[in-house]
Amino acid sequence: MNITFDGTLGALLIGMNISTIFYGITCVQIFLYATCPRTSKDGWFLKTLVSVLLALDTVHQVTIFIGMYRFLVTDYLNPLQLIKDASTGPASLSFHTGLVCSDVLILLVQLYYTWRLWVFSISVSDGVRWLLTTSTLIFALISFATAMVIVVETGDPHSNFSSPLGNSGTAWKVCLPMGIACDAIITFGMLLNLHQSRSKIQSTNDGMNFLMMSIFNTGLLTIIVSIATLICFYALPSSNLAYGALGLIAPRCYLNSFLATLNSREYLREKMAVPINISFGGANWSSHTTGSVSPSRLESGLETGNEASMVPKVTSPVKVFFTSEKTVNRAESA
Repeated sequence: MNITFDGTLGALLIGMNISTIFYGITCVQIFLYATCPRTSKDGWFLKTLVSVLLALDTVHQVTIFIGMYRFLVTDYLNPLQLIKDASTGPASLSFHTGLVCSDVLILLVQLYYTWRLWVFSISVSDGVRWLLTTSTLIFALISFATAMVIVVETGDPHSNFSSPLGNSGTAWKVCLPMGIACDAIITFGMLLNLHQSRSKIQSTNDGMNFLMMSIFNTGLLTIIVSIATLICFYALPSSNLAYGALGLIAPRCYLNSFLATLNSREYLREKMAVPINISFGGANWSSHTTGSVSPSRLESGLETGNEASMVPKVTSPVKVFFTSEKTVNRAESA
């Protein structure tokens, strides 16, 4: 009897190793976020969200390590126990705990991006704004619900390495496309709104282009991983767990894209800053802004002698990217 685990344990081992590399990148990004002066301006909600996501990611990493150790060390040379442990043993429990953590992590990131999309969509009509955010919310919730079904179904005693899907095949077919649709709408919805908010100031547009490219790249990473998972699910035999290996990497991609968005704010603010130099009455005044400068506002500031009034109010969605959560919430309530 020839028993091979190349497409099962081998695939999961590769996925765990790549996932560990991404976890190291996550730790670096968390350090950069914690030490950035910009972080002190973030509200308690965003800081709590980052902490919760890090905790979920850490639990996910620990549980898949425990599961793989059980498979590859504890049950080594004991294939019967290995097959049994794949469905009902401690390794299965560890993996399913990690799956729940990863699914909750992905949902929280998608909900945060959905909220960002709502705030970014100030330049479009209310109908389009509601359509974009409602559709992403529905897709995210459906993807999460079917992911929970996958966790339950793969924990069935009849699920093992020869039939790892159990009765979760249909849930996989719904979960993956819903996640891809959610990420695609969020990414291209933000790009559309930023494109419509371009100004006549070249330096601002250069920064806007960089911001659009940053959003596209971070969103593209999660979309590519999800599409690759879907392709492996359909193209490979049901006993091949290559799609499961990509599933171990997916939550790392979501968290790193989320942290990359936060950590790039200060750099983008500096890149989009427009110097304003004004000579008035023998005195020079200079400032920087991330929005377009209205001549009428400048004239009003010169007439009143109030330098603060010469700083234009930024009403584009870019403001949301740079403003603290507390300020954004106050603006929304106003």
